[in-house]
Amino acid sequence: MNSGSDLREIASPRNPAVRYYRECAGGEREGLIGLEGARLVADAISAGVRVREVYTTVAAADSGAGSMVLGGARARGIEVVAISQSVADRMADTRTPQGVFATAEWGPMSGSEILAHSRVAAADGVGAWSFIVLLDGVADPGNVGTISRTAAALGTAAIVAGPGCARLGSPKVLRASMGALFRLPVAAEPDLEGFLLSARSYGYHVMASEVSGGIPVGTLSIPRAQDGLSRSLLVIGSEALGISSVVRGIADAFVTIPMARNVESLNAASAAAILIYEISRKSLGNVLQNM
Repeated sequence: MNSGSDLREIASPRNPAVRYYRECAGGEREGLIGLEGARLVADAISAGVRVREVYTTVAAADSGAGSMVLGGARARGIEVVAISQSVADRMADTRTPQGVFATAEWGPMSGSEILAHSRVAAADGVGAWSFIVLLDGVADPGNVGTISRTAAALGTAAIVAGPGCARLGSPKVLRASMGALFRLPVAAEPDLEGFLLSARSYGYHVMASEVSGGIPVGTLSIPRAQDGLSRSLLVIGSEALGISSVVRGIADAFVTIPMARNVESLNAASAAAILIYEISRKSLGNVLQNM
């Protein structure tokens, strides 16, 4: 239906459903997240995420984007609940809410699951090159989401968030990722050292971003693993502190973006985009040369 007039409405901001949604969005319910915005809800549904409920104002339900979300939700048997504008204002994490929200079952994998996934992919012949991006203390949600979106778009195998990173399921991270976190394997890994050592044992060449003094990314050479496959792992350090001492002690190489006009550094997301593009291109080149 195009109209939201037939929906059961929640009018009171004190309704338990509002608290439930806020707990999901705040990470207080394990394995559950809150989604805000018609685009993000639609992305989750189309990516196969198990959405539990969709909440919408009548005005949003009657809009083009809201109507499409409702149609997709109803086609999959997802419960749709109408909310008043005052309820939407209480649920929202944004200043000007669109009036569409959802709760969904989603959570990051572990680092060991990511590495196991990459090994299976290689054994199946679909992982001739594998490139993982590891975030080391990247605390800004916008940067985490934007880097995830870039990584997904440029074909990386996975994103791993180490200690000190913004929570992957937070509303700001999810919005900045534009649904990208639903389209590639992602992990939250508290044991940074253990993960990096495991990655190296799997044949990953560990590179860490460095503001200066590293190998210029344009001249970077990525070695193949012993089995002939191209496996690389790029560490993006925190906005304020750079890479941690743990990473510095394990990395095989350090990579730098040469700067002009005495510019000291780039925003973490901007630097990550350049490095991911270059390393993806070089990793793929490795594979093509080996065919």
